[in-house]
Amino acid sequence: MSDALQALYAGEAERARALLGPDDEFSVFEAAAFGRVARLQSILQADPSQVHAFSDDGFTALHLAVFGRQEEAARVLIEHGADVDVRSTSAIAPVPPLGTAAFVRSAPLVRLLLERGADPSPLFATIPTTTLADLLGREQVMDIGIRPLWPSPRVAGPAFTVRCPQGDNLMLHAAIHRAEPGSVIVVESGDVDYALAGANVCAVAQRRGIAAFVLDGVIRDLAEVRELQFPVFARGVIPIPGAKAVAGPLNVTVDCGGVSVSAGDVVVADEDGVVVVPAARREPVLEDARAKLDREAGESLDAWEVAHRKRIDELLEEGRGMQ
Repeated sequence: MSDALQALYAGEAERARALLGPDDEFSVFEAAAFGRVARLQSILQADPSQVHAFSDDGFTALHLAVFGRQEEAARVLIEHGADVDVRSTSAIAPVPPLGTAAFVRSAPLVRLLLERGADPSPLFATIPTTTLADLLGREQVMDIGIRPLWPSPRVAGPAFTVRCPQGDNLMLHAAIHRAEPGSVIVVESGDVDYALAGANVCAVAQRRGIAAFVLDGVIRDLAEVRELQFPVFARGVIPIPGAKAVAGPLNVTVDCGGVSVSAGDVVVADEDGVVVVPAARREPVLEDARAKLDREAGESLDAWEVAHRKRIDELLEEGRGMQ
């Protein structure tokens, strides 16, 4: 990695620019990250495969254009065939370009990627489950028994669904090798007597880019899972493992925590709970959630207090009128 890119990663944009050499020495990654569009086009014309290349630290040129907030460079890369949903291979941030755009808070790049067909699921990681619950209602919120097993960050991704009969974990162990990176593996089990997974299963899932487990059941090896920092939302822990004897289909509709979950539904989980956004509603729900957060961000606590008291007083008055 060049010194200029290292400085950019460190948030030292001015120092990064000062470290740049001549444009004709730029790699595709530097040209993308620093918006040298002419150089970028020259590289891609000479070697179109560079649009799909990964840097030594696991990012594509599109990731770096987004990280550097270089909208025109991102457009050029997409026009040359860059995959808008490709995930970085970095263990630190295995995200698609849209996740990077959300991280750097670039609304123009978020719009561009969505316009070009990017999966919007990564944006749900910026939406609290409380906001989604307000919009979707109780039927899309898993019961309180399914909790984070360690203080993990908010996770979001499309559901990869699994059904395990009581006492058996074969299909979860199969799912970690079949689910796409970024997926949240959701398991129907309802069994708290035998563990669905342990540390090695979680480690392999993490290595394959799985975003999290959401399990209507229990796991084991919690200390090791916590050390891995792999997000698991489940009913608890138990030291004894389940059997591996019952095969079944994957990506069928399951019931997890009292919510019906289908493959491709967006699962959002944080310290407040787990919410499932039906795939058919994800775009309008995302739009409504972001609008709600924008409104709330623009309202002071004083204004909220006044409006809240007015509404409560009105409800009290209505209640007295009904007595």
